[in-house]
Order: sequence, then structure tokens, then C-alpha cells
Amino acid sequence: MQNSSILAFPVRADINITCFIWAHEKSRQINANLIGKMMATICNDKLVFLFVVLGFAINGAAIAQVKLIDKNASALVTEVDVISTDNFNPTVSDKSNANGVGLKASGQLVASGEGNLLMLSYEGGFERYKLSDSPVLLSTDYDFSSYKGTLLGRIFISNAWYLDTELMHSKEDEKFGFGLSNLRNNVLLADERTQNQASLNLLYGNDTSNRSISFKLSSSDIKYADVNAYSSLFNYKQQSFDMNIAFRQSSLTRWLLSFEANDDRYESDLRDDSRLYRLLLGVDWRPSGKSKLKALLGAYQRERDDDETSSGLSWSIDYQYQARQDVLFTLSSSRTSAVGQSEFASDSVNSRLAADLSYFYSEQWQVAANIALDKSEYDDVLVSQVLDEKIGRVRLTLLLKQHSKVRFDVTARQVSSSDNSVDYQQNEVRLSWRYAF
Repeated sequence: MQNSSILAFPVRADINITCFIWAHEKSRQINANLIGKMMATICNDKLVFLFVVLGFAINGAAIAQVKLIDKNASALVTEVDVISTDNFNPTVSDKSNANGVGLKASGQLVASGEGNLLMLSYEGGFERYKLSDSPVLLSTDYDFSSYKGTLLGRIFISNAWYLDTELMHSKEDEKFGFGLSNLRNNVLLADERTQNQASLNLLYGNDTSNRSISFKLSSSDIKYADVNAYSSLFNYKQQSFDMNIAFRQSSLTRWLLSFEANDDRYESDLRDDSRLYRLLLGVDWRPSGKSKLKALLGAYQRERDDDETSSGLSWSIDYQYQARQDVLFTLSSSRTSAVGQSEFASDSVNSRLAADLSYFYSEQWQVAANIALDKSEYDDVLVSQVLDEKIGRVRLTLLLKQHSKVRFDVTARQVSSSDNSVDYQQNEVRLSWRYAF
């Protein structure tokens, strides 16, 4: 094995065992009512089907989603940004030009022992903006910070079985016009979002790139600092169960199945709790060396505590085509139900269509252009609203050395709502220098 910039030193197995015990205790907080409701729902005309699929997957073997641990990842990656935007806070005014600077750091540390792996990944960032023509309601200086830390322990139970235990903590200051402020006007203080998550993922399969099956339990706690009148309405806890299977029929084709069940519970009595069930079936197809398609299609159903139920189509599609070595085209689309950003609706239906074209002019120069169309539909007793978002970006990348590169991004973003309460455009120019140690 070649030397790489990682921490490679023996780790006692009891470290991972301790992490496993801690995460196991956290997972017990995924209340019995949730699991009972999930299984009761599955049992309603779905149990026989799922057992048939599971039997097929284990006997014929299946493939599941796996979190990759890159032993060659850099322990420290730094980035310096220079930013300019013509609409810093669109909730207040469309004439709030601002310039800013940003610093980012991220990295990954991997340690291996006999029958186990331990990975610590981290990322953090800080951006400071100064408004050049500040409207009356806005200050002249704004700071935004974010960080995220993840601890992943992997225990190899046997040649075919292993268990991942993962703990994650993150905090983010949401920029104006993003996150909760996306649907609002006159937001003067940035929303602060904090998330804690613990998960267990059991996976079966000798070759995860070929055949396996996984079951995942997770518990998340999302909170917003009480800086705005609406902030506390969006504090909630989510407990979820995910199952992913697939069967490789040939070297070109894999059949996929994904099942998801979420239980979303708000802290506020003014919000309706709900449960989401989603089942997708699909295929991973590679007809040639130039293209590949991964498409899953199915349906979702959301049940609220007020006895209201919503359902609809759900999908996840990714297509990639590389006609030449220096040109790559990707197209993706998705649709699902999620916790919404409106206090008048417990959830939203989010759909996305995105396309990306990359041109590798040389080993040093790369050019990419992408466009994304996002739609969020809010439909409840008190609100019927559609939020449309269009994002276009052009990126020029220069690779200076093996571990260093410069990026120049020009981004245009337009957001509008069906009731005309939101309608603005943001343009941003960003110059970044990135160095990996």
C-alpha cells in the first residue's frame, strides 16, 4: 500500500465498542411508538411484499448504500474566498450590495484496528460581509459561521456483516434569502440552525459494489436559536428507518429498492406532527462505457396527527453521459415530501431538476456550467403556495499543483412565489483558493 496523508495507527477495539454502546443508547430514544407505527403500516398489505423482496435479496444477494471511508483523504483542507453580491438581504431590499471574505477548513482522520475502523471528519467556515450601500433597516457588517463534526465507527462482525455507528453535530448561520427566511420579508437577524444526530447502520454483503442489503436507524434533533419570532416553531425531532437493497442481474444492470419511514415531531403545539412513508423501485443501468442511468420511481404517503393524509409520486433519477474524455454531462431529478419551511404547513413537496456540463480543457483548466430548478409546494388549510427557485452557475477551475486549485464562480439565483409575496434575484461572484495539506 502506498503512503498517504492519513493517520494510520493502531486503535483499541474498545474505542469503537464504546462509540457503539453510546450510539445504541441514543438509538433507544427512537421510541417504540414510531417502530410500532412503521411496522403496523408496513403490515397493511406490504409485509408479504417486503418479505418476498428481502428473501430474494438475501438469497440472490443485494446491494445497499454504503458510506465510503477514504483512507487517502487529506487531514486538512483550507480555502480562502473573496465574495461580492448585489443583493445581500433580499427580504429587506433588492439594493443591498455587499463584499465579503471567507475562510474554510475541513479534513478527515482515519484510524484502523483489527476488525474496526474509526473516522473523524470535520468542516467549518466563517464569512464576513460589509454592505456598500446599506438600506435603513440593515447594519453595515454581518458575520456568518458554520461547523460540522462527524464520528463514524465501523465494526466488521464477519466477512459479510458490518455495523456503522455514527454521531454528528452541526451548526449553521443561514444567509438571508436561504433556509427559513426564504419565504419571509424584513428578516433582520440570521437564523441559527443546530442539528444533533445518532445513527446505526447494519449492512450485509461481501462486495458492497455488487451485492448487499442495509438497515439504518437514526435519530435527529433540529433546533433554531430564538432570534426571530418564528424560529421556535421549526424545532423538531426526526426518527427514521431506512432500508436499501439491490440485486445485480448482470454487469450492466442492478435492480434497486429503497424504503424510508420518518416520524417528525415538532416541539411547538401549534404545529402538526406527521409520519412519512416512501417506497421506491428502480434500476442502475450502464448500457455503454459512455453513459449510465440510475432511476428510482415510487410513491410517498404522509400521515398527520390531525388525521389528514397526503400522497403522491416520488422519484430519484441520475443520468451521466461522457461522449469524450474531456466532456461530461449530468442530469438529475427528484421529488419527495419533507419538513417544510412554512409555519402554516407541516410539510412541503419538494422537486428538483438539475443539469451540469463540464469541459476539461487540459489537466489544469476546467470549465463547468450548471442550472437547477427547485419547486417547493405548500398545501394546507391555511396556505396554498408554490415557491420556485432557479439557479445558474458558471465555474472556471485552475489546478495549480496536485493539492492546490483556484475557482472562479458566477452565480445567478431567482426566487418567486405563486402569491407574489416573494420575488427577488441574487447575483454573486466568488473567487476561491483551495489548498490540501
